[in-house]
Amino acid sequence: PTRRSSDLEPGLTISGWAAWNEAQLTENLPDNSTAVGEEDDRLPYNARFSGKLSVEQNFPITNSLNGFVGAEVSYVGDRLASFMSAGELFVYGGRFELPAYARTDLRTGVEYDTWTVNLFVNNLTDRRGIIARGIDAGPPYSVSYIQPRTVGLSLVKTF
Repeated sequence: PTRRSSDLEPGLTISGWAAWNEAQLTENLPDNSTAVGEEDDRLPYNARFSGKLSVEQNFPITNSLNGFVGAEVSYVGDRLASFMSAGELFVYGGRFELPAYARTDLRTGVEYDTWTVNLFVNNLTDRRGIIARGIDAGPPYSVSYIQPRTVGLSLVKTF
């Protein structure tokens, strides 16, 4: 969200969330289904635990210039990819596993009147968190990763 300097008050903001999720099949997939799934199998891409913690410090630099620094860490627990057909399960030896990963983002910047300059580093540690694998990512052995380390600078003018 875009902030106006006039809205920025000095101080520390800490926010976060956590989720525990036990999503699983309550019964076997139907016999006429193209996929195989049995009661109590975890649903695809369901992380049992995930969470995020964010910290931001706002501070005055001059009477009209305000600064901010912030960081956030997000965590996604291990997951299983989509249900597969019986043939795919035989060939690949089971559903693809997606390991847990954590991601760290940093930001700093200044605000003046209706202008904001923000320097950021997303995925600071350049983690290769997997978000999709196998048939959901394209060819059977393909993998889709989270965005690699990204460094950027944004300039925002609020009207």
